[in-house]
Formats: sequence, C-alpha cells, structure tokens
Amino acid sequence: PASVLITHLSETLKLSAHHLLGRQEVQQMVDHLKQTQPALVAELLPDLVNLGIIQRVLQNLLRENVAILNQPLILEGIADFASLSKNPDDLSELVRRRLGLYFVPEHECRAGVIRAVTLDPRLEQWLSGRIHRSPTEVGLALDPQSTRHLLDELTRRTGALTSAGQPSVVVVSSEIRLPLKRFFESSFPRLVVLAYQELPPATEVENAGIVTLPAHLGRTESPAMPAAA
Repeated sequence: PASVLITHLSETLKLSAHHLLGRQEVQQMVDHLKQTQPALVAELLPDLVNLGIIQRVLQNLLRENVAILNQPLILEGIADFASLSKNPDDLSELVRRRLGLYFVPEHECRAGVIRAVTLDPRLEQWLSGRIHRSPTEVGLALDPQSTRHLLDELTRRTGALTSAGQPSVVVVSSEIRLPLKRFFESSFPRLVVLAYQELPPATEVENAGIVTLPAHLGRTESPAMPAAA
C-alpha cells in the first residue's frame, strides 16, 4: 500500500539525511536565513567558522535524528561556542544542550518522564578515561572483554524497554555521550543516547536498569583487603 511505502521511504530518508546534506544545501539555508537574521550570519561567517564546520554540525544532529528546523538557535549556538572550539563534534554537543527542549520530549514514556537505562558511576568514570579523539572522530578504546560485557548489558536492558513498547534510551554524562553513541552505533543504530545536561529542567529520569562495571574490572580496581591480625 502507498501508506506503507511512504512510511518506509520517510524512515530511510531520516537515516540517510546527514549524507544528503551537502555544502550547497547548507549555503542555500544560510542565504535564506540571512534575509531574516543578517546580523547572526554576518557574525558567524567568515570570521568565526567556515561553511564546512556548519555543515558538519548539522550532519551530526541529523545523524542522530535531531531536527535542524530551528536554524537560528543552532547557528546562535555555533557562534556562542566557536571561541571555545572549532571541532564540529564539540560544537554539535554544545548545541544539543540548547535543542534538548525540542527533541528530548520525543523520547518520553509519558509527559515529563524519560524511562532510560543508566550507567554505574564507576563505569562512567572508567569509560571517560578511555575516550579516543582524533581531528575527525571520537570513540572509545575498549578491550574485547569489556566490549562484550557492555554489548550484552545494553542488549538486555534496552531489549526490556523495546518489549514494553518504549523507546530504547540511555542517559549518561555529557563527557561520554558521543563516544558511547559512536562506539556502539553499528550494533545499536536506533539506540538513543542522551546526556543529563540535555534534559529540560523539569524532565524526570525513571531508571530502567543500570549497566554495571565489568566484573574483571571490579576485581582489578578493588582495594586489597587487609590481612587478619
């Protein structure tokens, strides 16, 4: 039926939108915005960033199905944070915090409540020390045993959410949000990874399970017990 075809095509376009957004399309968006926001565009280009950086930020947002319709807010965020970093990954993460008010409600299980998997604080701390950054990419450098543990835990925890008819959402600290998302993107392409800092102030996180620290790391990092007197 036509409705099924349209739905399938729409989902496919959403998944591929970041590949379809080229520099020419971004230039057209900027030119259109210049008609209503000339001061913003003049401040941003060419002194703070170039067109390629704006393109990469927009692609990062689309890659995780975050709408880019609110272009003034996105470009204002880029302008405000460009003095801190010119890295598109850093800029898109900072812009996401301003856009959270618009995209976080899409993942609520009920009004004002996000039901999500969280990580043991010790695991978050351990992962933050294994973030790998390059000029073009960010990810995690994990050993096979730890990777398997996390894969199994995420599969089990998010599977329970899916079975209950709820979106698969993980909420973590902003420091590890993007590395975690990128590292497991091929295994969990539809997994939504949010940062606590992106959540609107009134949003409540209802814990759907905690991913624990791998047992072999717990043994390694636990302090030795004192010998009996």
